[in-house]
Parts: sequence; structure tokens; C-alpha cells
Amino acid sequence: MKLQTILFTLLILAALAVTALYFLPESTWQKLIAPPSPTPVLTDSLEAPVEPNLPAEKTTPPPQPPQQLETTNAELLQRDRELSPYRIEVSKSGYQLQLFKHNELVSSYNVALGNEKEDKLAKEDPITPLGDFYIVSIENTSLRNPEAGPWFIRLHTGHFDTLSGKAFSGIGIKGGASDRELGKSIPTDCIIMQNKDILDLKGHIQNDYKQVRLPVIVRP
Repeated sequence: MKLQTILFTLLILAALAVTALYFLPESTWQKLIAPPSPTPVLTDSLEAPVEPNLPAEKTTPPPQPPQQLETTNAELLQRDRELSPYRIEVSKSGYQLQLFKHNELVSSYNVALGNEKEDKLAKEDPITPLGDFYIVSIENTSLRNPEAGPWFIRLHTGHFDTLSGKAFSGIGIKGGASDRELGKSIPTDCIIMQNKDILDLKGHIQNDYKQVRLPVIVRP
């Protein structure tokens, strides 16, 4: 009895549902039985996508080679004076050659030189030139030219070195001076010492001049 009652109730409900669908508008019952469609997102196809505003990338410039600065002869001489423990100073008016080590006087020698005029301006002038020079070599002259003494200390006397701006060659410090020549002007462009004095001078500087340009300064 109960089963029949349930079946009868279901039939009545089904009939009512069919009747309701028959009398309702078509749009209404289509909405009831059809799922809602998603709302489309409208976009402007002509508008370009917006990119994020990122900071500009920093570029590092390529490294530049170090600038080559021209070193003047005066700067080189100053560097040599700082590097060399020794320096030689010659006073033409005092006819003196002085040897300094670390700015302290080591020895002082009487010399002869060409001093008839203040400076050498031409190759043929028998005048000792003024300037800031340096030692090129120390040469043994005891066999080839005994009258010039045992050693010849050759100086670099280019146009950057001389006070006059003239370049000369074959100028240096040598021996062979006699007692009567010391302290006097003689026809020469070199600086002349006694043999014993040039031997003493060489003993001090023979190793150092090879390591750095040992300054020889000739002043009036």
C-alpha cells in the first residue's frame, strides 16, 4: 500500500512539472534547464599590451688605456738625482769638482777646464759646456792615450742636457792634469783632474753609475 502511494505521488509531481513547462514561456524554461554562459571579456584588439616600466639598464663604458705622459729631460734628471746615491757638481768659476753621496760632501777636487767663455756654443770652442749631464761610461785610457790619464769618464752632452741647447760629443772627466794647470782655464771642453784624483773618484762611482744615470752638474 505504501509503495503504491509513493508511485502515485511521483506520477502526480511529474504531471505537474510537464504542465508547468507547457504553460511557461520558452525563454524561461530554457534558462532553467541551460547552464549560464560565462560573460566574455571585451578587449581592444588595437591597443598594444602595456609593458612594465623597468629602469633603464646601465651600461659600463669600456676601460680606457692609460694616458701616456711625455717625460721631460728635467724630470728624468730629477728622478736620477733621487735614485742615485751619488752626484757630481762642477763649479767652473771655482775650478772645483765635488762628489756628494746622499747630499753629503764626500770629496772635493781641484780641476782644470775650459773657461775662457761662459759656455760652449760651437763644436770648435775649447770651452767646457754648462748643463745637467750624466755618466755614460768609464773607459780605460791608460794604454791608448797615457797622457790623458788612466780613465776617461764620458758624459752625455746632448742638446737636452746642455744649457745652450747644443749637442756635443767626446766630452767628459779625465786625468793627466799637472799641478800648474789646476785651478786654471786651459783650451779644453773636458774637466781635467790629476791621475790620483780620478782614480779616487772612479773608486766611489764605478758600480753605481751602471745602475742609474749618475748626475754631473756643471755650473758657471
